[in-house]
Amino acid sequence: MRFCLTLYCALVVNCILVAQEHITNGINKLMPKPIPAAPNVASLGKYGDYQVNLFNGLPDITIPIFEAKSGSL
Repeated sequence: MRFCLTLYCALVVNCILVAQEHITNGINKLMPKPIPAAPNVASLGKYGDYQVNLFNGLPDITIPIFEAKSGSL
């Protein structure tokens, strides 16, 4: 009886260890390989360059419609 109990415990521990080993190896096969970012991805972070009104959170973006340029003064 003692031999059967020892053999049963050894089989259970062996099954648990083998199951854990297969799970970790299988995850690497399922995960996709990372794709490198495009060069224009840095332009997505440009929103941090604009000043923001602290009262209402609106950005202060101005578009110069008319600029007066003069020659050398």
